[in-house]
Amino acid sequence: MAINSGSVIFKKVFAGKASADNSRAYYEELTYADAKLGVFSTDVWSEAGSIPNSGIGSGTGSTAAGSSYSSGVVTYYSASGFGHINGTTAGYSSSVQDWIPFNFGDGTTYDYKLTKNDGTVITTTDPSDWTFDTEAGVLIFHDGNPDDVDADYPPSMSAYAYRGTRLSTNLVTGNITASENISGSATSTGSFGRVEVAGQVGLDGFIYHNGDSDTYFGFDGNDSYELKVGNM
Repeated sequence: MAINSGSVIFKKVFAGKASADNSRAYYEELTYADAKLGVFSTDVWSEAGSIPNSGIGSGTGSTAAGSSYSSGVVTYYSASGFGHINGTTAGYSSSVQDWIPFNFGDGTTYDYKLTKNDGTVITTTDPSDWTFDTEAGVLIFHDGNPDDVDADYPPSMSAYAYRGTRLSTNLVTGNITASENISGSATSTGSFGRVEVAGQVGLDGFIYHNGDSDTYFGFDGNDSYELKVGNM
């Protein structure tokens, strides 16, 4: 019997289950099949919170076709061209990846504008039934190319892409940025060449000199401060 790839993919991606029997629904797979997809630090946009909900301003309106306009962690590409993927009939790829999903933010600003070579818009209801993979930048017309679109006349798209850092970059360089509180319930360790705090630091106990347990300073109670050097 052929593999029911649709069932396997649905169970894995949407239900977090491995498929032990393709005839079973996802909810019939028991705990032995629990296997949520892993998320790697290379896949996480660590500055996604800096993407504005309503775009990056009026500069996008004057961006010439084939050019781009950047602000913060977002770049707007105007009529960015696709290239035909060899060996396919209606598959195209972009040199740009990490496109911001069309429904991000206010639900309209980041919508894609897919156009033919002559500027005609290819709507989301076009009979070609196209889909676009935002991470890879791959476009496919599932029911064949629209009229006037082919390998010699590929389409183009105006849309926004993420150009900030990924979590893996911050983990390697040691740069961790937060605009709100950072808290923890266990001991945290790390090696920092320099720590800068622009606001307040809350402390319930003492700060010790590493490897020197009798040298420290801090608070031993309300309205009380203690400083020890060599336990003196």
